[in-house]
Amino acid sequence: MSISSKRYKMIVCMNGHQLCVNEEPDKNVCGVCPKCGAALIDECPVCHEPIPGIISVSTWAVNPTIATPHYCPACQNPYPWTADTINRALQLLNRSSKFSKQDQVEFAQIIPHLIIETEYTKSAKNKYQCLIRKAGPATTNGLKEILAKVCSADVRKSLWQI
Repeated sequence: MSISSKRYKMIVCMNGHQLCVNEEPDKNVCGVCPKCGAALIDECPVCHEPIPGIISVSTWAVNPTIATPHYCPACQNPYPWTADTINRALQLLNRSSKFSKQDQVEFAQIIPHLIIETEYTKSAKNKYQCLIRKAGPATTNGLKEILAKVCSADVRKSLWQI
């Protein structure tokens, strides 16, 4: 008996709503999200690699429920929903008079390390805690609302106890 495997692709809307994790690799995707009306994609807009879905082996699926990825594994660029989250956080910071241009640059550098675990996540959490002390409550709560949805579980727990 031979074992074969197949990698499917994921269908996600531009806002990050996952619609399917087992789309056939050669099938073209078009349409809009039934949740928000945004366009659907099944590949990285930068490098055009498929968004990885499940892997099936013979008749069973490995990891049938998988999270929507934040970054393309091929080119490392953020998917549109991740880029939008980062941009919204940075726009909120830019509107605050409490942060210098250097603070804003530092925030831009640490946010990706809060979203996914990297070797820099621990220092990014420490830097976030130092920088956020300058913010007023509206900015602090706004950043928490924007970032808590996409940050890693460890980051959510250590920064916001959620």
